[in-house]
Order: sequence, then C-alpha cells, then structure tokens
Amino acid sequence: DASPAAKGLLKLLDDPSAFARVNAAAALSTFEGHGEAITPVLTSLLSDDDVNVRITAATSLRNVGPAGREAVAGLKRLLEDTDARVRAAAATTLGELRTHATSTLATLKTLRDDEDEQVRSAVTRAINLIDETKRN
Repeated sequence: DASPAAKGLLKLLDDPSAFARVNAAAALSTFEGHGEAITPVLTSLLSDDDVNVRITAATSLRNVGPAGREAVAGLKRLLEDTDARVRAAAATTLGELRTHATSTLATLKTLRDDEDEQVRSAVTRAINLIDETKRN
C-alpha cells in the first residue's frame, strides 16, 4: 500500500525547495491506481514558479493514465510558457493524451514554427498522435 508514502510526498509539494517539489511530483506519478488523486496535485504544479517543477509536472502527467485528461487546460496554458523546455514537455504530454487533447490542436499548430527545434519536434509528434486518433 502506497498511501503512507503518498501522504509524505504530498507534504513535500509545499516544500520551499524546488528540488523537493520536483522529486515528490515525479514519485507521486508512479503510484499505480492513484491517477485520479494525483492529477489535481500535478495540475496545480503546472503553475509553479520554478521551471523544473513545471517541466516535471507536465512530464509526470503522462504517467497518470486517463486521469491526465483533467490537466488538458493547464497543459494548454504551458504551450505559451517562456521556457522552450516547458512548451516541449506540455506538447509531448498532450500528444500522449490523444483524443482527450483534441481541443488543443489549434494551439499546437501555431507552435509548428516555434523558434526551438525541440518544441517544433514535440508539437509535430503531438499533432500526429492526436490527428491519428481522430482518423481511427
């Protein structure tokens, strides 16, 4: 049972240390069967002041399964982040969410000409994954 560990990790999400918050978010996302409980917590971290926390939250949302659909709006906002790594992480996760992320297609398409190659690559892959599910 991961509940005691999860409770400890949840407390670390309020830690002043970005390092603690990043690692707690990443660890929480690996707890199977806790997607519904973890998704709101990870979604709130998408607004963290620390760029590494935002990247980790976006990346960790890939691990929560179908519950990640609840984070689509927050991930869509990250597509406008000033940090290219954050934009790329958000695009990658949106692609993994496929049909749940169809509402982000127009925004993703505006990033095809992003100045950063990593973002352009992540956006292209996300668009292809989302479009693929629409065709099937």
